Amino acid sequence: MPNFWETEAAGDDAFDLIRFSNGAQKRTTLLFLLDTSHSMNGEENAPPPRPIDELNDAVQAWAAHLNSSRDLRYRAELAVITFGAGGVCVLEGDDGSAFVPAAIFKPPTLTADGVTPMFEAIRTAIDLSERRKGELDDLGIQRFRPLIFMLTDGGPTDDSGHLLPRQDWETMAAQIAALEAKRKLAFFAVGVSGAERECLATLAPDSNWQVSHDDLAKFLIEASNSAADEADPITVARAKMQAMAKQA
Repeated sequence: MPNFWETEAAGDDAFDLIRFSNGAQKRTTLLFLLDTSHSMNGEENAPPPRPIDELNDAVQAWAAHLNSSRDLRYRAELAVITFGAGGVCVLEGDDGSAFVPAAIFKPPTLTADGVTPMFEAIRTAIDLSERRKGELDDLGIQRFRPLIFMLTDGGPTDDSGHLLPRQDWETMAAQIAALEAKRKLAFFAVGVSGAERECLATLAPDSNWQVSHDDLAKFLIEASNSAADEADPITVARAKMQAMAKQA
């Protein structure tokens, strides 16, 4: 599997991985689910840029922000999960971990293809977040509950590309709601043009929004910036997403 993360930094202002690993500050774990299904190639004969190209540009800008942010340096770690091209893919670091400090995030180059295994991606994120909480607790690192941000331009499909029925939406929504009620995680659903908004509203009744393709970098950056809050990154993230949606 290719490596998507950097593990070192150099210079007088270098990121101190040992300090981060020792839990210098209370940790916020961010998981980003990015839709890389075929529809992200855009409509045939449509003028460039394609949605997947816009997403790649956004991820590049996002990485530059994360690498330079002093506010996030010892607070935020993230995992990226794609769903579409190649199925559900967890981008791993050199050490095999799905999680990387925000300060040394290296952007992948995403490609678009395939169907939209959204619910498999959500289940993968939930499993990863639960495992990570246990790891951080074992290390004695203080933490907030994980924040899961999903970005999509469609709706959940089966292996043949057919939209899953409402009953499946409601089942997944109930699972997410139960975890949120137990303060296990916080889930945010963000759609761009073409997203199945009714499904997103079912999955995240109070935390679903629409953003424009022009705002993809802003979405990724603002979602990550919520981790800088020392008291309540979840409330901050919700406010940031709401503000973005009003401007869309």
